[in-house]
Amino acid sequence: MNIVISDANNKEMILLDKVQPGKEAYLSFQDFSVTKGTTERPVTAHVAVTMSDGSSPLVTTTIGATSANMATLQGALTKMESNEHRTQRLEAARLKEEAARRKEQTALLQQAVKDAKALQQKGRFRDAMARLESVRTSQVWSSQQETLYGQLIKSEVTRIVRLCRVENDEFRNLTFVYSSRDDGSKAFRFYPYLGKDSSSSWWFLSLTLYREDWLFAKQVMVKIGDTTYSTVVKESFSDDVKTDVLYGGVYECVTFRQSDAGSEALFQAIANYSGTAPLKVRVNGGQYYAEYSLNSSDVQAWRDLLFLYGHLNEYTFSN
Repeated sequence: MNIVISDANNKEMILLDKVQPGKEAYLSFQDFSVTKGTTERPVTAHVAVTMSDGSSPLVTTTIGATSANMATLQGALTKMESNEHRTQRLEAARLKEEAARRKEQTALLQQAVKDAKALQQKGRFRDAMARLESVRTSQVWSSQQETLYGQLIKSEVTRIVRLCRVENDEFRNLTFVYSSRDDGSKAFRFYPYLGKDSSSSWWFLSLTLYREDWLFAKQVMVKIGDTTYSTVVKESFSDDVKTDVLYGGVYECVTFRQSDAGSEALFQAIANYSGTAPLKVRVNGGQYYAEYSLNSSDVQAWRDLLFLYGHLNEYTFSN
């Protein structure tokens, strides 16, 4: 759309020569003014006009009401519509566009709900939740879908709890949740465990070693891709380090707290590990280190406990 006019120096100017594709550009005539001019041209008439290229307003300018511009101005004025008519037209277009968008979103939501319910029937609650999350922010998401999403969370939490060992301390009104894989039959154990009371929850990372000789374990490291995640160093005199001499070997246990630097990043990294190979774990000791691994079932236990921690305060454990 080109509006060609002459400026005060009789040089041609083009208005609205650049318009955003698919957008509506416009001129909006504001007012008409007459001012004193020069001796040769004692009176000058102007029409003030604002413009938009369809994306953003442009600088307000004026058009001189001269014989050179008269034909252009008359042509533009005959095509003008009132602000009221333009507002109504744009609103109708907006409503039509919104209706089309809602129709598309409704179709996507219906398919997502169908897929989620199919996954729910297979006991794949986390996958069902992920399917719904892809449309959860749409305008057509309703309380009905939110109820289904809440049911999936509850089912997944219940599934995880059934796979865990739950210990209740009735005197202190505390509950602790351990992975069922965190048992005493393994020479190397490294898992999170959760704790909660009536109003809050927390977690720890627990390393347990049964060895023939001392390692004096103090730190855990994992490397995923090019990134290394590590816990803080726990010296042997720390309250978080326990050791014992057993028949045929030694026992070492190191607890890393949620508040320790690096613990949360390491928890997240292991829980989100998507590799197919076992995840290598390095345990640094006083002088040496030892390497172990977490298999896919171990990583799934970390993933489950991380999910459970996010909903721990919503769950009531029965004694």
